[in-house]
Amino acid sequence: MANSSNDLRQLYQSARKIADSNNIDELLNTLLEDLLANVAFERILLLRLNHTDLSLVTEKCHGFKKPHRIPKILPFTAASGLLHQVYIDKEALNLIRPVEGQKSSLSPELVSENDQLPDNGSNRRTNIKLYVSAPDSSNEHLSGKMDYQPFSTVLFDDHDLNITSLLGPVDSFLILPISDKYNFYGFIIADKSHSGATISYHEVRLAYALVNHFAHALCRAREHKQMLTKISTQLFEIDYLETYYQSILHNLRSGVIILNQLMNITEMNPAAETILGYREEELINKPIDFLLEGDQDDYECLFQDLNDKLDSTMGLLTETSMHKKNGYAFQTEVCFSVITDQNDNISGLSCIFRDITTRKAMERDLARNDKLSSLGELAGGIAHEIKNPLAGIAGAIQIIARNHDKESPHGYIFNEVLHQINRLDSFVNGLLQFARPGKTNFNTVVPEILINKVLLASLSKLSDKDITVTTSFSKNPPPIQGDASQLQMVFSNILENAIEAIDDKGTISIETYWDFNSTKTPQHDTCCTIPGCSSVAGKFTVAFTDSGKGIDNDSLEVIFNPFNTSKSHGTGLGLSISHRIIEQHSGTISVQSKLGQGTTVSIQLPICATTKISLGS
Repeated sequence: MANSSNDLRQLYQSARKIADSNNIDELLNTLLEDLLANVAFERILLLRLNHTDLSLVTEKCHGFKKPHRIPKILPFTAASGLLHQVYIDKEALNLIRPVEGQKSSLSPELVSENDQLPDNGSNRRTNIKLYVSAPDSSNEHLSGKMDYQPFSTVLFDDHDLNITSLLGPVDSFLILPISDKYNFYGFIIADKSHSGATISYHEVRLAYALVNHFAHALCRAREHKQMLTKISTQLFEIDYLETYYQSILHNLRSGVIILNQLMNITEMNPAAETILGYREEELINKPIDFLLEGDQDDYECLFQDLNDKLDSTMGLLTETSMHKKNGYAFQTEVCFSVITDQNDNISGLSCIFRDITTRKAMERDLARNDKLSSLGELAGGIAHEIKNPLAGIAGAIQIIARNHDKESPHGYIFNEVLHQINRLDSFVNGLLQFARPGKTNFNTVVPEILINKVLLASLSKLSDKDITVTTSFSKNPPPIQGDASQLQMVFSNILENAIEAIDDKGTISIETYWDFNSTKTPQHDTCCTIPGCSSVAGKFTVAFTDSGKGIDNDSLEVIFNPFNTSKSHGTGLGLSISHRIIEQHSGTISVQSKLGQGTTVSIQLPICATTKISLGS
C-alpha cells in the first residue's frame, strides 16, 4: 500500500512537470530524470522512430561507458525480433535470462499475482509482457513448471543486430514503447547491466506508467510543433501571396479600386492615386459614386447594369465618366469583378479602370477623318460644279445692273442678288478649301504678332459687345515654323467664335506658353518647330478662353465636324478647317467647356530641335 501511494505521488509530480510543456527536448530530459530518480535503472537509451525513412535515431542515453559507440541511426526496416514485437503490440516487454539450475532467478517479485493467473479482466497482462530468454528451448528447467506457464518464452538470439548493436551482450533488459492510441514516438530501453540485477515487476509498472504519461505529452508536443510549423508555413505563404498580390497591384498601370458590399472604397493602388489625384486615405470608406461624373440617374443605370450583367467569372466591362480631384472629367473603361470569400459568398467588388480619353479622341478623329474624306470628295465635286455657273450668273447680273440706277428699286434688287451670289461664292470657296486644302508654306512666324493682327481686325466687334480682352504672352518663346496666313485664319476663327459666344459684356483671355519634355533639354537658342519632326522636344500652346455661354457635352462631341454650327448665318466649316490646318502643322486643337461657364480652345504645336534658329534673327 505504501508503495502504491508513493508511486501515485511520483506520477502526480511527474504529471505536473509535463503539464504545461510543449518542448520535446525538455520533455525527454524530464523523462530521463524521472526514470533515474524513481526507478533504479543503470542504463537508459531513448530511440526516436523516424517515420519518414523508417529509421531509429538515438535521442538520449545515460549510463553507457562508451556512448559514442552507440549507433546514431539504425535502419528500422531491418529490425526484427523484440523491437518489432513491441512496435506491433505497443506493450512493455521485460526480458530476463534465468541462470540454469537456479530457479531463484525467476523470483516472484518479477511478476504480480494477477500476472500469474489467467486473464481476469484486469487487462494488465496485455500491457506488460515478461519474456524468459531460453538459450535452449528444450531445457527442462523451463518446461512443465507451473511457475513459468503464465510467461511467454522466447528464444533470444544473442546476435539480434538491434539489441546487440545498442546494448551489447546483456542478460536482461526492459523495452517500453513511447506511444499513445494513435501515435508511436519511439522506445525506452533500460537495464541493470552494471550490477547484473533484473528489473522487478514493480519497477516495470512504475516505469511504464511514467513513460505513458510522457508519451501523451510528447505526442501533444509533436502535434503542437507540427501545428506551429504548419502555421508558420501558412503565414509564410500568406505573406508571400500578400507580397505577390501587392506587387502586382502596385505595378499595374491601370487603376484598381476595391469596394466592399456597400460599394464603399476600401483600397486602391498607386496607379489609381496617380490617375485620380487623390491619396488613398482621402477616399477610404467613400462610396464609388463619389468619383463618378454625371447625374444620379447615370449611377442608377450603371449599378443596374452591375446587377443585371455582372458575370461572377468574367465580370462586367463598361465605359463611364469619372472625375479627378481637380474636377476634370475623363472617360474610363471599367471592369467590375466580384470578390468572394472562402465560402464563395460575394464580399465586395474590384474596379479596374483606365483613362481612355486619348483613345476616344483617336477614335473620334479616325471616324471624323473617314467622314471628312468622303465629304471632301463630295464637296469638291459640288463646289466645282457650282463655281463656274455662279461666275457666269454674277457676270450677267453685273451687265444688267449697269442699265439701272443703284438707287432705283431694280438697282437695289440687283445689288442684293450680287450680295447673295458673293455669299454663295464665299461658301463655295470654303468648300474648296475644306475639300482641297492648299499647300502649307512653312516659315518662321511669331504667334503673338498674328494674334495682335487678329485682335486689331476684330476691334469693332469687341467694342460693340463691350468685351475686355487680356493677353498673357510667354517671354522669349522659341520661334515657330508655320504658315502665317493659315495660322492667322485659325486664330481669327477661334476669336470670332468666342465673340459670338458672349452676348454682352464679357471677357476673352489669350495665353501663350511653352515647355520642353523632361527627356530632352535643348539649348534655348536652338529650338524650332517643324511639323512631323521625330525629335519633338516640347510643345508651344496658344489658349483662347471666353466667358460665354459654354457648350454642352453633346455638341462638344461633334464640334469639329463640318457643317456643324449653332449660328444662324454660319457655314459650320470654320472649326473643321481650323482642325485640318493644325493637323497639317502636326499639332492638336482641343476644346474644353461647361454649359454656362465659358469655353477654352487650346492649340498645341510641337517644338523640335533639328534646325538652329537664333532668337535674335
